[in-house]
Amino acid sequence: MSEQRDILPKVQAILLQQNLDCTVYLAGSVSSGDERPDSDMDLVVLVPDADRGTFPGGRVRDRKADFKFVDASFEGVPLEIIFMTPAAFEQLLVAKPWRGYKFLEMEILHDPQKIIASCKARIRPWFQDHPEAVTLWKRWLAEHRDRQLSRGQKMGEIISRFPDMMTDLWPYLDVQFGASHAALEYRTVRMADLRIDYTSEDDPFVQETCRALRAALKFLCEYFGLKEAFPPVRVILTPNRPEFDRCVREVLRLEIEVPSLPSRIAQPQRTDLIVLSPRVWEKEYNTYSPEDYRRLIAHEATHIVEEYLSPNCEAVRRWWSEGLAMHLSDHWRDSPELEEVRRCVVANQVPALAEIDVAPDGAGPLPRKAVKDAYVWGWTLVKFMETCHGRETIRQVVSACSDGDVFRAAAIDRPRFEQEWKQWLMAGMWVQSEEKPG
Repeated sequence: MSEQRDILPKVQAILLQQNLDCTVYLAGSVSSGDERPDSDMDLVVLVPDADRGTFPGGRVRDRKADFKFVDASFEGVPLEIIFMTPAAFEQLLVAKPWRGYKFLEMEILHDPQKIIASCKARIRPWFQDHPEAVTLWKRWLAEHRDRQLSRGQKMGEIISRFPDMMTDLWPYLDVQFGASHAALEYRTVRMADLRIDYTSEDDPFVQETCRALRAALKFLCEYFGLKEAFPPVRVILTPNRPEFDRCVREVLRLEIEVPSLPSRIAQPQRTDLIVLSPRVWEKEYNTYSPEDYRRLIAHEATHIVEEYLSPNCEAVRRWWSEGLAMHLSDHWRDSPELEEVRRCVVANQVPALAEIDVAPDGAGPLPRKAVKDAYVWGWTLVKFMETCHGRETIRQVVSACSDGDVFRAAAIDRPRFEQEWKQWLMAGMWVQSEEKPG
């Protein structure tokens, strides 16, 4: 038995003594049996008045309307306690059972009024009837755990902050399963060649989106020598992550992970573009500025034009498509990819072309390293090709490459190209500034 389990009866006794008419359940790694010697003990206590919830020596970390978060310690074991009212608990989970998957695993310690037992009995059948919700929960928990643990947090620290950590999953589930969810009211701005659908909160971004997209399309049409007018493009500026995912799946008809990763903020398909509002970008992954937003729109516009011109866009290699978009949009400037290229060049760790030019095997997605290399190195390959072989070669690849073999479409000797590309990188010529229209 672990040290946490040894002291649990004493901690429970103190909670019952200090908080009359309370209900107590155990969460986190101790509840699941995965605790380590340094694990915290995570407890949730239902009390008539959350603000009066107390534990000797405890320190209030945070207060919310019907919640209070307390850090404490007992016999050297850290405790993280959430005090909340039964009404808040009902509103949080029972009224919306799709939120309660993790709660089903928690261990009841003291429940004289059968509040927890009754709630579990009501929530469990809902998940039995909705296996797709179970799948979403398991995927989200795995991704969130990996993300948080990579920052050095313990599982107890993660689970104890569950009302906060659910801010990206719960709204998504509310949209997917909440019958009472009101449909969003989109407004529309139409120009000769553009249509922007948006909600009222994103009115400040509409003109910015129009300007950025029109400038990008003008530049790209000139770059690729298009004589005819480009087809009208529609942008849907979505107000939140669940709506972004819904539009990608239902409007673009693309299968993506749900909830989608925080780094995914735009998705093109043919002449449609779904954009997550900069209002709700997670700052850890994307930072809004007018210039960054302009580059993002130009990046996605490049994908739209490339798909329009390509004879077989499904065969296009990831490094070429992303490299072209990053190069023509200047998205590589001031980017993490630029810093990674600099680091690898200094350390003489430039990968072989064979590690970057990876063809899909048809059985699933590209390996993670190949995807990363596509973004990090793709733009340098495209930039070098344009520098040494001219814009016409880029046009030739986009309009003629039907089997994914970029170098055959460009009529370029691959070994020689790789050797000269590496020499160009080591000489630092790739960082020279260049003016680009638009």
